[in-house]
Amino acid sequence: MKNWRRYLIIAAYFFKLPVYGQTKDITLESIWSDHIFKTKFIEDLQWMNDGLHYTTQEVDIHNGSYILRNNILNEKKDTILSGYAVLKKNNGLPLYITTHYFSSDESKILLQLDLHHIYRRSFTSTYYIFDRATQSLIYISEEGPQSNVSFSPDGTKVAYTRANNLYYFDLKTKKEIPITTTGEKNKLIHGSSDWVYEEEFQLTKAYDWSTDSKKIIYLSFDEHNVKEYTIQLWRGDSYPLTYSFKYPKAGEKNSSVSVSIYDIEKNKNQPISLDTQGEFYIPRVQWTANRYTASITLLNRSQNKLDIIHINTDTQTTKKVYSEISTTFIDVEHSCQLIYLKDKKRYIYTSEKDGFNHAYLYTIDGQQIKQLTQGSWEIDNLLTIDERNERIYYTSTEDSHLERHLYSISFKGENKQKHSFEKGTHLSKLNPTCTYYINQYSSVDQPPAITLYSMATQKPIRILEKNEELNNYLRTYTLCKKEFFTFKTTIDTTLYGFLIKPPHFSASKKYPVLVYVYGGPSSQLVKNEWNKDENYFWFQMLAQKGYIIACIDNRGTDGRGKKFKDLIYANLGKYETEDQLEFVRYLSHLPFVDTARIGIWGWSYGGYVSSLALLLGNDILKIGIAVAPVTHWKWYNTIYTERYLQTPDQNPTGYDNFSPIEHAKKLTKKFLLIHGTADDNVHMQHSLEFQRALIEAGKLFDCFYYPNQNHGIRQQRLHIYTLMTTFIEKNL
Repeated sequence: MKNWRRYLIIAAYFFKLPVYGQTKDITLESIWSDHIFKTKFIEDLQWMNDGLHYTTQEVDIHNGSYILRNNILNEKKDTILSGYAVLKKNNGLPLYITTHYFSSDESKILLQLDLHHIYRRSFTSTYYIFDRATQSLIYISEEGPQSNVSFSPDGTKVAYTRANNLYYFDLKTKKEIPITTTGEKNKLIHGSSDWVYEEEFQLTKAYDWSTDSKKIIYLSFDEHNVKEYTIQLWRGDSYPLTYSFKYPKAGEKNSSVSVSIYDIEKNKNQPISLDTQGEFYIPRVQWTANRYTASITLLNRSQNKLDIIHINTDTQTTKKVYSEISTTFIDVEHSCQLIYLKDKKRYIYTSEKDGFNHAYLYTIDGQQIKQLTQGSWEIDNLLTIDERNERIYYTSTEDSHLERHLYSISFKGENKQKHSFEKGTHLSKLNPTCTYYINQYSSVDQPPAITLYSMATQKPIRILEKNEELNNYLRTYTLCKKEFFTFKTTIDTTLYGFLIKPPHFSASKKYPVLVYVYGGPSSQLVKNEWNKDENYFWFQMLAQKGYIIACIDNRGTDGRGKKFKDLIYANLGKYETEDQLEFVRYLSHLPFVDTARIGIWGWSYGGYVSSLALLLGNDILKIGIAVAPVTHWKWYNTIYTERYLQTPDQNPTGYDNFSPIEHAKKLTKKFLLIHGTADDNVHMQHSLEFQRALIEAGKLFDCFYYPNQNHGIRQQRLHIYTLMTTFIEKNL
């Protein structure tokens, strides 16, 4: 290791978050009880059809929600819906609206109330239709809360799912019509997805309307052969409540997925026969612009072959219009956006097939017309298509993979324009005519500022939200700058990271270091943006207690192309841990780091990596904390795990070699293991099995379990961060 320093380069990449002169310190209560550092956003902003107005929501604690129409030209606001005005129409109770959606002609508004989460993305709600002409409310169904509700394109109906079946409600007849009746919990699902599709493909609404509002394409999930996982919930009764759901673990049976077309006029379901071989997923289902043509995305179980299939809904025949094969995996969740153009002749698709995620223009039959974007950078999100002027709008990493900027380019792949200019991260929402856009900008030292821009002049019209209250709070606290840097590993790989140093830092002193890790595929912690979670303020609190916070994005993370991401294929845990430990060794050579006091912590995938790092790096790490960690990939779900590791039968060493359980006997340092007992994602089984292996190896460690808490342990944040802070102060 004598030549270590020769391989390490600190980049001059620092952002100017000032250290304020005040002496006020951050406390755990200020973060998780008072929530004074909460970022403010514009609630439920929706552009209207004319492109000159947008709607927002406000809440009066006594009178319910208000939906306001905002004029972008003169700042005038008028009320579209008043919670007070509809009191008598709602049994005298005010409406507190979660979100709202317009029908295509904006004559009706779908109102969502009383949201109750099922899993991470799925939920049930109570829904009303508000008729703007009559100022009346229509209650969709007396049979119970609904999920996945959407207007038909002509605005005369709404479709939704409830209790594993698919329905539509006719707004003219005020009748609910069942599309399916055979749905049953843990057996058969129609129109919404199973657990694993929701978690890994971000698919909850598994149906779509035809453009003429006469048909619906939907998926059905037969769960009969999927094994159940059972969670116990403790509510103070003599016996716990048990909750069982279908969860396919790596190598086990998945749901059998089928496609059907429902004809509203005929009140008839037509199953669609797919010419497929082997096991497959259908992560996307949608209608094209042609009322006779629906579309599904077909992915084989190994997730290295993707097909786009068009279905002729009159003849029930299918046609493959696109196919892609990868030597590793195709990441549908983070790429593969598919948008059909209204001309019915073309579609735009994003793919990583050239090594970076870029946009392509195809004929409707799948002939490539043009690769629209190219270069050693990636499209982060394809935002909207301006068909009239033949331009696409997207955010990308072209300026820096640490930033996201708004760009547009023509259908010819020419005349590329940049529409965001401040260094940092930009999230944009364009109006329907692409003449104005609302841009949310943030950086490491700038909380989100939301501004209305003119596309023609590229200049701001007005600031809509400055987060002034948060900025005022920040001025009264001791905050430390986040310093970005790069270093080169011994194999000449450049990695990006950040440091948060204590106030009044002195390079002549020695400081303990806490390394923060996630490290999972397609993640990115090191970005020039305002932190989305409250970990940042916990880091600031630890910094004011004298700790340095350090973080890098290891190989396999996002923003740097497919080759960088694919390195982890078939070897989850190997390169992530190698990079994190090399980073720790780098830190130990810095003159201001106390070599004997370096710790590491992480949550979920980060808990997996922190556990491995502590076990394999017990010569250089003093403590480790793992929250809700995966401890053996054979117990995690099929879609995520097999995407990167194949099945346990195909790649047994990939599963075993970097399981923390297999290295439990190497624990020699202080370790804190935390898990929620009702975690539906990374089951408590992971921590219990890890605990068993540590006990059998004769190891002593600390553990803490949160009753009835899921993967995020959201209801006990003050307690868990108090627990971790106490552990750090005692042992690091």
